Amino acid sequence: MNHLLTFIGGLCLCLVLFAGCETGIEDKVPDATSYIKQLNVTPGVVDFRGQTDQVFDTTLSLELSAQIGEITETTHITFSVTDIQEPDKSIEGAIPLNPITGGNGTFIEEIPYTISTSTTTNILVVVTVTDESGNGNYAQSVTRVSGISNSQPEIINADNPTEYSIPLSGTENIRFMAKVTDEDGQNNIEGVFLRLISQTNGEAANSPFELFDDGQSFGDQTANDSLYTLTFPVNSENQPDSYNIFYYAIDRSGLVSDTVKTTFTLVE
Repeated sequence: MNHLLTFIGGLCLCLVLFAGCETGIEDKVPDATSYIKQLNVTPGVVDFRGQTDQVFDTTLSLELSAQIGEITETTHITFSVTDIQEPDKSIEGAIPLNPITGGNGTFIEEIPYTISTSTTTNILVVVTVTDESGNGNYAQSVTRVSGISNSQPEIINADNPTEYSIPLSGTENIRFMAKVTDEDGQNNIEGVFLRLISQTNGEAANSPFELFDDGQSFGDQTANDSLYTLTFPVNSENQPDSYNIFYYAIDRSGLVSDTVKTTFTLVE
């Protein structure tokens, strides 16, 4: 049995989130200056899925705890909390010193942050510690938020060649693409896929295949432009055949887009 293509194992682009733990601390701290040793932010993960099916604004209570070294009466501690998807919603402020006039100490501060239960994003918390001369350092932590979906993702357009000639020698890559959006934000898209079904031999091995929007995997040219791409290799060993292609997307709440169908034919 001849199948269309040999599917090459995909690259997984992983975002490493240092949620709820110390992270991003500058190492180079001048001698005898105030500095932050360790930062912890809880919760590190917030998941509204399974907690509610309603969309409303709610207030997260982010607990910041940190160890501070070389505290003096002029030590200055500030914070910022930023929704990475919507940086204009950033808040910032100062954290009062514990009643310590010198040495090391620990502070715990509760920061309220308003967010919608439909929001899927990462919240960046940065704490900066400086002395009267402005010397010091900072630490940061990320809280991951998974929100419920208001609506399913939508495939705006799907595109692939309707016909392609089998090369006489060598290997050529055929590009399959889908433009996908989500009203709840592009970060809410869990994955975009296509099913490849031969009209002669049935569904191809390893189908469905995942498309990518990272600017590097399987022919994708630009990261985060909502245009998801997958290329398949074709060589002289492939046989003429016709295929039905079914594109679909899934969001983080498990909602599935409508399926978009195209066709594709390999010819001699």
